[in-house]
Amino acid sequence: MDRSHRANQLQITHIARLCPHSLASTRKNVGFVRSETAVHEEAIAAAVEEQGASTSEIANNVQQAAAGSNEVSQNITGVSQAADESQKSADQVLAASQDVSSNAEKLQNIVDEFLNDVASAQHGKPPSQDSSTDPARLVAVMLRLVGAIDAHADIVRLFGAEFR
Repeated sequence: MDRSHRANQLQITHIARLCPHSLASTRKNVGFVRSETAVHEEAIAAAVEEQGASTSEIANNVQQAAAGSNEVSQNITGVSQAADESQKSADQVLAASQDVSSNAEKLQNIVDEFLNDVASAQHGKPPSQDSSTDPARLVAVMLRLVGAIDAHADIVRLFGAEFR
C-alpha cells in the first residue's frame, strides 16, 4: 500500500474510534428514515387509491344527476304538451258551449214569439208578421240545438277522459 492510502486509513480508523456511537447512531437514523419513508409511501398510495375511488363516485353521482335532469326535462315537456292539449280541449268546450248558448237563445226567442202568437190568437188578435212561428223553422232550430248539445257532450266526455 502506498503511504497516502495508509494515511487515509489511519484517519478513518482514528475518527471511528473517537465517534463509535456516532456511526451506529447514523446507521440507526438512516434505518429510521427508510422506515418512515416506507410508511409515508404507503399512506400516499392509500390516499391516491381513496382519491381514485372518490373521483369514481363523484363521476357516478354526476352521471345520475344528469340522468335525473334529463328525466325532469322530459317530464316538463310532457306536462307542456298535456297543457297544450288541455288548452285545445278547453277551447273546443268553450266554442261548443257558445254554440249551445247561441242556439238556446234563438230557440228561446222563437218559443217566446210562438207563445205570444198563441196568446194573441186566444184573444182574437192576428199573429205577428214575423215568420219565426213557422213550425218548420222551430223544428230546424231545435235540431241545431240538439246537435250542438250532442257535440258539447262529446267534447266534455273527451275532455274529462284526459284527466282520468
